[in-house]
Amino acid sequence: MSRKKKGKDIVCAVCGVKTYCPPSKLKRNQKTCSIKCRDISLRSKRYNDKDNTKICVSCKVWLPFNDFCDATGEKSGANSLQAYCNPCALKINKAWASENVAKRRESRARSAIKNKNKPKKPITEEARLRHNANGRAWRKANPEKVRLWNKLRVHRLRGIGDMPNSSEINYMLCMQDAKCTYCGKGLTNYHIDHKHPISKGGTNDVGNIQLLCATCNLKKGVIPHEEYAEKVGVHVVEGPSLPVWFDVDAFVKCMANDEYDEAILLCLRE
Repeated sequence: MSRKKKGKDIVCAVCGVKTYCPPSKLKRNQKTCSIKCRDISLRSKRYNDKDNTKICVSCKVWLPFNDFCDATGEKSGANSLQAYCNPCALKINKAWASENVAKRRESRARSAIKNKNKPKKPITEEARLRHNANGRAWRKANPEKVRLWNKLRVHRLRGIGDMPNSSEINYMLCMQDAKCTYCGKGLTNYHIDHKHPISKGGTNDVGNIQLLCATCNLKKGVIPHEEYAEKVGVHVVEGPSLPVWFDVDAFVKCMANDEYDEAILLCLRE
């Protein structure tokens, strides 16, 4: 006596072939005839290969394939892309890095050791030309950053230490009331100046750094701080006129995390 099957016949949602579906598949609501059709069905929920678009897990928007990076994990299949689009991935990575500074350094150290002798992936001619064009466009649009990075590179080669990070610069900006040390003008655009010039043995230590307007920095040149302050008549630099209740550390942290609304609220406290 034959046992009655508990499953039922269904029509594959991908290829349209009539096939038997066991109870386990029915429980998972799986309506495909094979593993190949199952993979195609799962991919169609995240990819639209006709329009070359993919949905971002974070912003839930269908975007072109070019807005996603290739998935590099060991379990990633062929032609797989990362779950997040590039803007969302950058935002998420930046938030994680700001909250996990130590873990980020450890991860980079492990990656450097792991990939030390790993051969680089060959780049296509099209990708190389696109990369170079993007680099030229960025350098043309950001000349100040290019000059700063070139300067930092020279400093590293001279072995005078790393420059202060953005949080330390923002802290200095607050402590100077966003005013130039010498002329007292507001620092809408500031220059990072070394009190004791690098050419005369100065370092990148925070105590040797001050923020000046472009005019004063160019006039000062390689003159030491004490000598130039006496020359322009600034013998004592007044401390900041910040209110007692103002939390500089909290303000700098909000600015570093792009939390501008919270930073403004800190400034508006009575």
